[in-house]
Amino acid sequence: MARQTIFRRTDHDVKVVAPIRDIDNTVLNDLAGASSSFKVYDPSKDEIISATELSGQTVLSVTNAGVFVVNEVVEVTQDDASLHTQAITGVDADAGTITIASGLTVNAQAGNRVRVVLGTAITQVEFGTANVDTEDWGYIGVLPDNHPAHLDPRSKTGFDIDVETVFAGGAGLNKQKTDCLTIVEDDC
Repeated sequence: MARQTIFRRTDHDVKVVAPIRDIDNTVLNDLAGASSSFKVYDPSKDEIISATELSGQTVLSVTNAGVFVVNEVVEVTQDDASLHTQAITGVDADAGTITIASGLTVNAQAGNRVRVVLGTAITQVEFGTANVDTEDWGYIGVLPDNHPAHLDPRSKTGFDIDVETVFAGGAGLNKQKTDCLTIVEDDC
């Protein structure tokens, strides 16, 4: 997957063109009951649980815990595939743990993902008319100027982010797509 560049002061649209479910070429659009949103993640803070953690646990054993910072928001993938999103209240790099504000709602086994999410999910709206033979349709959403990814000081020199788009709909119309983007400051 190629990394795309978006410019901090002028590019705000996150567009997904012609989302089609791969297994049967079903279009993923509003008419089919689908909806679309995206979240932004910091790929430099994407680790895994290093020891099985039980429901209710707030202190989590994590590989490379030292990359995390208090007050960052993390998503923890739980064993039922749900995401538990919480702020970090403590980091102990020597012990390899982070403490989150509220305990897991389901167990999380070793190997489950823990990553920093930047901001909240952004809803996308459909544009064009869905047709498997064209790419003149899809979903679009705006990454606002006040989004944490734009405000991060690293965006002045080139801040790599992952944008994960989720399509959700009835009758199994679900798909996930991840794009690698770099935010950089405009020269104008």
